[in-house]
Amino acid sequence: MKKVVLTMKEEERYRVIKAVVNGKTSVQRAAVKLKRSERTIYRLIKLYKQQGKDGFIHGNAGREPANKRNAQLERQIIHLYTNKYAGFNIAHFHEFLTTAEQIAISESSLRLLFRHHHILSPKAHKATKRRVKRELKEKEKKAKLLSKRDEATLSAIEVVENIKAHPERPRKHYSGEQVQMDASWEYWFGTQKTTLHAAIDDQSGNVVGGYFAKQETLSGYYHVFAQVLRDYGSTLSGVEK
Repeated sequence: MKKVVLTMKEEERYRVIKAVVNGKTSVQRAAVKLKRSERTIYRLIKLYKQQGKDGFIHGNAGREPANKRNAQLERQIIHLYTNKYAGFNIAHFHEFLTTAEQIAISESSLRLLFRHHHILSPKAHKATKRRVKRELKEKEKKAKLLSKRDEATLSAIEVVENIKAHPERPRKHYSGEQVQMDASWEYWFGTQKTTLHAAIDDQSGNVVGGYFAKQETLSGYYHVFAQVLRDYGSTLSGVEK
């Protein structure tokens, strides 16, 4: 026979209702003792008659606490973002969370989670980066020690700030005067990273050629340059990589 274990509060409620059912006390006295309405007492009497002692076990008994489940889910989401989906913006990551990973979370909740853990999207605005830097500096001052992820975030922000502190080369005056080429290894399609070789017109910022490959190769750049020559002709000052 299964032993029913109640908390002290549940045990008191059970004993009082049992006394009412056995005629040892009244509904009114039970309501006063348990600080409940008479309507609730009648409901508990019905519960006692239907389920006995089992009916007084709290509905969450034996369940994993919600806050523990939430913490586990947060760790899972952060692990996915920093590993499998590294480099995704929040909207794109949210799409894969709900479809590929079957994790139900709203985009607004995901943004709050990222903010709480000082995680920056590649498209984070300057104001967001300044806020995160300020919060991490305060955290560093109080705790004296940051987590590895927080240290990496702070370092990344400071590196970008140092780069932008130096004056950049002015853009060319005319379209076609110079084309810049580079490659980017990202999650362009699904969950497998591929490399986009691209050519960008220095003056306008327009993409004038592109080629996908599994990795960055000289052949990839040749394909892009062939597109530029075919569609736009040669540049005035050449190609810069």
